[in-house]
Amino acid sequence: MTTRREPSDPVRRCRQLIAELELISQAPAMNLEPTRPGSDAKGGNRPPGGIDRRDDREPDHPLKSHEHFRRRLHRCRSTADYEALAADAEAALHAWQHAPPPPKDSLAWKDLIAADHRPAKDVATAWDISASYVYQLRRRRQQQEAA
Repeated sequence: MTTRREPSDPVRRCRQLIAELELISQAPAMNLEPTRPGSDAKGGNRPPGGIDRRDDREPDHPLKSHEHFRRRLHRCRSTADYEALAADAEAALHAWQHAPPPPKDSLAWKDLIAADHRPAKDVATAWDISASYVYQLRRRRQQQEAA
């Protein structure tokens, strides 16, 4: 595995991060909205999912598009501006690369708890649940795998 070399120039560093975001945010993904897929200007249907540009206007939303950061890059005037942009772009890149944990008490969450190989006490402490509940979820998973 190669390690990413960080450019020393703040402008180059920002451009590198924006390029990485562009590669991630262009891939179509599952649309979690209960709406029908939109149509592009050429008349064909685009695949569902991808980035929602409305999220760029939400200040607390972590999944910003590369276009958001490209616009911000053009407004940067000082080293502090570039450093703030790089920090925000790194946070967005991390958010795109790491999915949030499933909602508590969902089937995916229960499977995540049951599949965790740490001691039940550690899992219980990490998720603020009881160790007996961890054992119960693990037993259910073993029964499902045996069936």
